[in-house]
Amino acid sequence: MNTTLSPIDRLAKLATQRTARSASLHDAVKDLLTDIEDYVPLGTTVSVDGWSLTRGTLRSNVGYNQMWWLEGGDDGSRCDLETDVDAEKYLHGDFSAPYRGPTRAELIACAQRAGRFVEALIAKFEAENAALESGEAAVKATATTLAERPIELRLIPQLDL
Repeated sequence: MNTTLSPIDRLAKLATQRTARSASLHDAVKDLLTDIEDYVPLGTTVSVDGWSLTRGTLRSNVGYNQMWWLEGGDDGSRCDLETDVDAEKYLHGDFSAPYRGPTRAELIACAQRAGRFVEALIAKFEAENAALESGEAAVKATATTLAERPIELRLIPQLDL
């Protein structure tokens, strides 16, 4: 018995596998974003290889949604990584607030850079913590210097009215 598939059957099988693998990859990306979202403040952006990952918001005439934006590639467009693959939507039905889900290519680009995106977030937050620590030390040093310096009091003469 010959088990070789015809070209059309092979194409159909590959299309089914591609859809399943895209869904599985999308789930993995969403799981990663869920795992890190409590530690990444809104407005944070990191870039790797010309691709940017941002935890941001999209506002509509009704309110807003928090989203994970991936931006880059050949056209530099932006997609919400948590929206369905290839979906195009309007936030709260507001035509002035369009957004779209990732393409398969964008999912792959994100997956290929996922570890480096997390490393970039770590590096960004380590640098921020170091700057905060340095700033605190500078303020404390200034306060100590001021406390050790005598203050000359000048009295303001009282005006007779």
